[in-house]
Amino acid sequence: MEFIDALASGFSSLGSPPIAIALLIGAALGIVVGVLPGVGPGVTIAVLLPFTYGMAPLGGISLLLGVYCGAFYGGAVTSILIRTPGEASSIMTMFDGYPLAKQGQAQRALSLAFMSAFVGALQVPCYLDWWPDPWLVLLRNLVLQKT
Repeated sequence: MEFIDALASGFSSLGSPPIAIALLIGAALGIVVGVLPGVGPGVTIAVLLPFTYGMAPLGGISLLLGVYCGAFYGGAVTSILIRTPGEASSIMTMFDGYPLAKQGQAQRALSLAFMSAFVGALQVPCYLDWWPDPWLVLLRNLVLQKT
């Protein structure tokens, strides 16, 4: 039950205006950076890190998280439209998205890339919180048996 409480607390924190604005600004900046081939989320986060020192901790992390997630969608835009992956993770998107764009279905390809990134971004934190628990119990039991 503590997972549900932590999830509810996290969503309530995201609902505050400064955090939501930092997340949206970071996502917009990340999309712009992701479109530029060669400039990835790691470089952008390194450049923005000094700016986050003056921010509240949750606001700074939200800004950097928005940049990181937005950059991967921005890399898919160039993969689909001009067959030049903006990010290394967008190479496979190029193989499916560019032929769709040549057929006149670029909007469909971009929408699918956005929705897959959105759904994946929602699922991963839940899996990361749920998945390690059984493995940690198993590992603890194995360690205790050997001692």
